[in-house]
Amino acid sequence: MSKQDNETLDGLFSTLEEILRHPRVLGLSPIFADLREFVSQESGKYPPHNVVKVSDNHRLIEVAVAGFTRDELDITVTSDTLVITGTSTLVESPTAEYLHRGVARRPFRLVFKLGDHCKIGDATYQSGMLLIPIDIMTTAGKPPRKVPITECDSAPNHDGLGPKDMELKEDQFDVAVDEQMADIAERDGGR
Repeated sequence: MSKQDNETLDGLFSTLEEILRHPRVLGLSPIFADLREFVSQESGKYPPHNVVKVSDNHRLIEVAVAGFTRDELDITVTSDTLVITGTSTLVESPTAEYLHRGVARRPFRLVFKLGDHCKIGDATYQSGMLLIPIDIMTTAGKPPRKVPITECDSAPNHDGLGPKDMELKEDQFDVAVDEQMADIAERDGGR
């Protein structure tokens, strides 16, 4: 990356960090910290690769893997990362004399950061090119959800994380709220 590119990225991330300090922006700081670390790492240029915008919702990663067989390539996807690796199993003759050596068969690892709505399609290997389609799923967002509000007879007793008497695991929380709502409805229905 050029010095100008680094300066541009530093300015962009500084602006994002300022936005993330706003008191009503919650839970996004770790995402941008990971992204800053990822982008600041030197991006490998080997093997040559393209990211093609096929349409607004479709991308195609093309990786030039000349000299590698399909079995020497591996693609792994985690929740937010696509990793492409290649390991050559070719044993070269120690007596071979190269007059020109332009085909590199050295091991490689390419890492791509993925957004939440990326879906990786089935890869194909064709004429020395590894092709990986990516669909970017568009969603209208999560549907709104009403949050019930219960009335308590006493002042709240909390440590900043919620009522102390509600120290439940996440899967137990909805059950406890439903039970409280049923108790309130039963009390209100008896009046």
